[in-house]
Amino acid sequence: MIAVSKNIDLPQTTPNRYLTAMTALNLPAPEGTRGNSHFEESFFGRQGLQPQFFVAGDKEPLNTNLIFGHFGIYECSDILRTKGIALVQNEKVYAANHNRAILDMLYSALKNKEHLDHITINDWIDIKEQKKELLDKIKQFRDFLEIEEWMMLMTWLSKQT
Repeated sequence: MIAVSKNIDLPQTTPNRYLTAMTALNLPAPEGTRGNSHFEESFFGRQGLQPQFFVAGDKEPLNTNLIFGHFGIYECSDILRTKGIALVQNEKVYAANHNRAILDMLYSALKNKEHLDHITINDWIDIKEQKKELLDKIKQFRDFLEIEEWMMLMTWLSKQT
């Protein structure tokens, strides 16, 4: 089957400003984690609704670059092209891998005092090494969270393993 290219209005990205959260979780990542099954609605919308792209990093309300640097950010334009998204030749698009997307979602929820129940590691990460890497990276939040936020995170984490 030949994919039909569709023009969509993706936000501009760089290694410091990238697609994340549910947008990134719907892409297959270089580490072998498969994309979620909602690629079409995440990138093309559904029932006349435009897609919502989640972006994090420089000049965005969600910015975990100070915590994680470039960890988990990769160039994904070839993946998008194979999925039928028309991009300008040589255009680069950057996204979070699944671990970084989950870390971003956790940080956003914690800082907004939201419940974490909608975030489940096993929904997106099924490779043992990737889970271990995620759990190790979660420790880096320690210096960036209030005590109450850290306790929320630890309670959530105890339900994940």
